Amino acid sequence: AIGGTLTLFIGISNIRAAYETLKTRLTVVMPLEKKWYGPTEFACTDPDGYVITFAEQESVVESSS
Repeated sequence: AIGGTLTLFIGISNIRAAYETLKTRLTVVMPLEKKWYGPTEFACTDPDGYVITFAEQESVVESSS
């Protein structure tokens, strides 16, 4: 049996538009979500079953105190 793992993150711009386009074409395994560690991400499986995570590091507005 062939086995293995792959972690694939793809950094993109305009992640919300990409999610809206891809959610009806692929199987979403992690919905669009702002992560505690910074980026907004979603993940889906490709036709071979590999999980692909798309991420966008959105700008952080720092406040001056």
